[in-house]
Amino acid sequence: MTQIDFYVLQSHTPEAWYDFSCKLIEKIISKGNKIVVLTENIDATNTLDSLLWEFRPESFIPHAIWGSDDAKDASMPVIISHDEVPDNAKDVLLNLCQEIPSDYSKFARVAQVVNQEPNRLAALRRLYASFIERGHSVNVHKLDR
Repeated sequence: MTQIDFYVLQSHTPEAWYDFSCKLIEKIISKGNKIVVLTENIDATNTLDSLLWEFRPESFIPHAIWGSDDAKDASMPVIISHDEVPDNAKDVLLNLCQEIPSDYSKFARVAQVVNQEPNRLAALRRLYASFIERGHSVNVHKLDR
């Protein structure tokens, strides 16, 4: 069964949410995993793409947007998508959406970043309950950020 992890930030800002998402992506690929990041729309995809280019000046997080030629490279560790999950994805899904993707169970692990923005928080509480209803135990990591 897919492992579900919720990372709960104390901040309500989009900047903190994106910053932690970049750090989580970096940590996941440092352990040799491939990751698909599912965003809500093209703007969020482009924002994350830009942030991963400049996230750490001393290092580079190799990534591609799904549908681009670079995303066809099987060795690409990070794929960002806003409309579908690649068929060959198996390691980790970082779900930056407020709904459960229909094909989430093909991943070994799903990570969800939660901040304290009221509308997003309410949606993610429903998402948490949906995972529980589907029989998952959800690991909650409360962070001091």
